[in-house]
This record gives sequence, structure tokens and C-alpha cells, in this order.
Amino acid sequence: MTRSAGLNGDDFIPLVKALEKAIRKSLGATMFNWSCQMNHAYRESIPNPHVHWHVRPRYGRSVRVGGMVFRDAEFGHHYDPFAAVEIPEKARKLIASGIRECMGDE
Repeated sequence: MTRSAGLNGDDFIPLVKALEKAIRKSLGATMFNWSCQMNHAYRESIPNPHVHWHVRPRYGRSVRVGGMVFRDAEFGHHYDPFAAVEIPEKARKLIASGIRECMGDE
């Protein structure tokens, strides 16, 4: 699902609910951290801000995808926004296809 310009508040809340439901169903997420950012736009002399959202699913248990085990070692605490985990392409594709399939369940 791709959404961009023209998304308003009436569209956003149902999208959040559908995405959270799909991620819970496909991966078993416990909860979600959402953040809204547009700081970089203000580095320009004439800012042209746009809002973009980040969603970080949080997991109270280990999740297995494509033979890999993922653990949310910081569950219950604020996450390190600079921590990086390399996810092999096969696992990324499985994650994305599982979420897409569950988005279609609406």
C-alpha cells in the first residue's frame, strides 16, 4: 500500500489501525512506537516541510522469520534509534509479504 500527498487525518487513523493490526497478525507485535519527523526541512533557508512517520513495532517475545530469530532487547524501554540490525533480503521479503497479506484481510 502506498500513500502520499493528499493523506489527511480522516485517512491517517484508519491506516494506522490497519497497519498495526496487520503487523500484530503477521509478526505478533506487542505494541508500537510512532514518531513524526520533519526537522531536516528547517535546515534550509526557506523551509519546505513535509511530515513523515516512523513506526517501530515492539516485541515482548522473540520472533522467528525465515530461519532468523529477532529479539527486542530493549522492550519496555526507549529504543536506541541508531542501533542497526542487518536483515537479509529473504527475511525482509517475507516480512513485507506477510504484512501485505494481512493488510488485505481488512
